[in-house]
Order: sequence, then C-alpha cells, then structure tokens
Amino acid sequence: MTIKQFINAFTPRFITETVAFELLDDGYHIIAPMWLLDDGESYDATGEMRNFNLFGWAIFPRLLGKIDTTPGRKNSDCLSQ
Repeated sequence: MTIKQFINAFTPRFITETVAFELLDDGYHIIAPMWLLDDGESYDATGEMRNFNLFGWAIFPRLLGKIDTTPGRKNSDCLSQ
C-alpha cells in the first residue's frame, strides 16, 4: 500500500467511482470498483456510485443514474474510455 492509497482509504470523505456489477437471480450486485478489477475480467454492468468513505469502508452508498448494461464489456474496454 502506497502513501497515497493509505491517505485515500483513511481520510473520511464522499467519493464517486465507477463500479462493476454482476447479474444474479435476484438482480445486480456490486463486484468491486473498476480500478480494483484486473484487465480482462468480465462483469455484467457498470454504474456510478457515490458513498461516504470512512476508514476504507463505503457507507451510505447511492447509485447515480442508471446501471449501464452494455453487453460483453470487459475491464480493459471501460478503462480505455
């Protein structure tokens, strides 16, 4: 963990990030932020989430807009945009 990652994780603040979702029987579930996925990892959808980061925990999550369900996307596709 670098100093920057440490400060980002332990500074209480609101953050907005793109997250990946997977489709399960009861709907979409968050996998992880896009920056944590490896190149080539598959997911079913993406979306913008805003939450309060407190000591590395994302609390009070809120979806901004709609879930983008563009089929066949991989992490390398999203990061290149």
